[in-house]
Order: sequence, then C-alpha cells, then structure tokens
Amino acid sequence: MGIAREMARLIRLSYNGHLPTEELTRYIFALDKTRVCLESAINLEAQAIANAPKPPPAPVTINVLSVPSGTHLDEAAMQKLHEDADNFKRTPLIEYLAAQEPTPEPAPEPEPTPDPTEDDDPLQRRAKELGFKLLPRRPARVD
Repeated sequence: MGIAREMARLIRLSYNGHLPTEELTRYIFALDKTRVCLESAINLEAQAIANAPKPPPAPVTINVLSVPSGTHLDEAAMQKLHEDADNFKRTPLIEYLAAQEPTPEPAPEPEPTPDPTEDDDPLQRRAKELGFKLLPRRPARVD
C-alpha cells in the first residue's frame, strides 16, 4: 500500500505542475518494479509456509486394564478406576500370561504293545534294535 500511495502522490505532483512528466515516468516505472518484487517475495513466503512440513503428532499412550470376569463396574467404580489409573501395577501382557499359565507336565509315553509278528521276523527285530520301525509289507501289484 505504501508504493501505491507514493505513486498517487507523484501523480498529484505532476498534475499540479511540480514534477515534469519525464521524471514522473521514471519514478512510476521504478516504483512499479519495486511493487512487483515485493509481491513476489510475499508470494514466496506464503508458499513456503503452506509447504512447510506439519509437526509430528504428540505421542499417545494406551493402557489396557483387565477386569476379572463376573465383576460389575458401576459409575463410582469407573470413576475410582480413572482417578487411580496411574497407581496400578503394570505388567507386560506376555509376562502376565506366562505367570498365569501353569507349566504343562509332559504326558508319559504309552508303552508299545508287543506285536507277535515282530519277534518272528529278524528284519523287524534288527530295526527295533536300531530304533526304527518297519512298515508292514504290502504285496506289489504286477501289471
């Protein structure tokens, strides 16, 4: 706005005869170039502000509390939970589940029932000594 006011002042001076037309033309040209430069600088600043990266969001903390099954929470109990939320003992879920689960004892292996055909076959006896079990023999189909 200052440049526009200065241009208007120079034009009034020229109308009143205090400023020759040649000088008025030079001044107006210089002021116009200054106005263009200022407008482009303002546009560049506005674009820089618009393209600036947004600040990262604030970190969020989520706490999950478990309530035992069959427990009823009324408004008073919920209010107490909210008030005392920072005083609860917090345990990571994996540790909590590991503490809750009893360690399963390995089931005893059933003893194999002796197969009467194994004792007759020396190949079955040898496989058993080596810790293997041979599959039963099947007759091969001949085409």
